[in-house]
Amino acid sequence: AIRNCARQFPSNGFNYAGFWQFLSLYTTAESCPMCASAARWARVGEVVWSVSIPRLLASTRPQIRIRAAEISFQSSGDQNPSWGFQTREIGDFLVSIMNSQFDWQFNASAPCPSGCYRSNVI
Repeated sequence: AIRNCARQFPSNGFNYAGFWQFLSLYTTAESCPMCASAARWARVGEVVWSVSIPRLLASTRPQIRIRAAEISFQSSGDQNPSWGFQTREIGDFLVSIMNSQFDWQFNASAPCPSGCYRSNVI
């Protein structure tokens, strides 16, 4: 998403340094440590997500047990004053809808959300 956004703007003479802090990145699930770090290094202003890492782990979805807010905190503020701001992590956005979407994908006994169907369940 970050790379795609960068392609939308001309690179000659455009100063990206202060640009990213005004953008919001929306994701289905809470960012893994690598993605959270990429958003942080790009200085994205906020990341909005639905399904939390603990919820992913509970649904047997493999995940590293480090929350995105921890990545942001450890790379900003008192730890690194030169960053100048902290990427905001906004979680549980549309969580009631998205949790059911994740549940039926990773749990064969979970009900399908409205409009979905299963085929070839392994």
